[in-house]
Amino acid sequence: MLLALTLSLTLLCPFSVSPALLPTVLQDGDRVARAKAALVEVLVEGGSTPERNARIAGFAPPAFFAELRRILVVQRGLVKDFDNAQKAGEADPDQGEASEESVLEARKALTAFLLADAADSAKARERFVACGAAARSLTRAVGDNLDNVRIQQLIAAVTHANASGARYLGQHRNLDVFGDDVVDLLLRIASDESTRGRPAYLIALRDFKAEMLASPGRPRQLMRIAGDDLEADDVRRAAISVLAYLGQREFLDKEIASIRKKIAGDDPQGSIVHLNNIVDLQSIAELNVEAITTYEQILAVLEKLPGRSADVGFASYNLACALEKVANRVAALEALDRALERVGERLAQATLWDDRELEAMRGDPRFGELCKKHGIEVPTAGPAGHDARKK
Repeated sequence: MLLALTLSLTLLCPFSVSPALLPTVLQDGDRVARAKAALVEVLVEGGSTPERNARIAGFAPPAFFAELRRILVVQRGLVKDFDNAQKAGEADPDQGEASEESVLEARKALTAFLLADAADSAKARERFVACGAAARSLTRAVGDNLDNVRIQQLIAAVTHANASGARYLGQHRNLDVFGDDVVDLLLRIASDESTRGRPAYLIALRDFKAEMLASPGRPRQLMRIAGDDLEADDVRRAAISVLAYLGQREFLDKEIASIRKKIAGDDPQGSIVHLNNIVDLQSIAELNVEAITTYEQILAVLEKLPGRSADVGFASYNLACALEKVANRVAALEALDRALERVGERLAQATLWDDRELEAMRGDPRFGELCKKHGIEVPTAGPAGHDARKK
């Protein structure tokens, strides 16, 4: 996935912004060096400008994330050393507020340290640490600014990945470029009620199952969301489904039982809504056998309703994907046949050629035969990874 580097950031600004602190050696045409210097300036000074953002755009995405990770490691190391020094009594925690002059000196020293080459790095670090209280305060502030930069970029990355309407395992695994705490950042974003599209950040956690299970506190955060009756249904259900995917399905069973009580035989339209809510829970949790049963129930209701041919087609397509995931190729092809009969052209324009859940099926000669049967031309190639399946 290519991630556009659009840094429209609102960063914490613990100190007043001073004139540029960049060493003059970097004021040249070296685009990458200028990008690195601009990023350091944003983090150290605590503010972005159009000019800085334009220079940061000189990074290729891999280099940008590598630089963020490098600075994150440095910042964590400084925090650890300052904490250890304080515990050992080598630093006075009550030195008071740093003077404006000492803050400026610390910022100059930190900028020089973060931009120093390997040969000069150790001495540059010593000069920064020697700034004492101002250095400790600035180190914490840079950590806050780093979090803000990474969160803004993480939001952009998840938005980009979901732009096509895709939802499949592995979709967000490349978010690990944000660092070893990406799971905590996703939870932090999803827990912020002001965040738009919060379920997407919860669903992204499926691709970090090992990391989620490595810390008991992480599933507990999902439990708090799942058990909050005041939480929005889509957010709460996303948390419930991810918990079930992690092996904790108590919330899911309770939620599905509650929804099933609302299904009335004399209200087919309402039944479709409730069944769709159930199958969404099951699909996110990768409970594919259960999802197949629910898709069949949806189709049984839809096929009795007039004017719902397209909905039957899309539900059949989703059923085909679920059947393929449980290795029932024959039944998956039959479901796909029904889908292509009703919405073949729409699927061909959106998702048929590169839905990852049908990747193996596309190598089956019977897939091509179905396309030919419904007058759909099989392309030689498609944009990898695109999946605009109707949910």
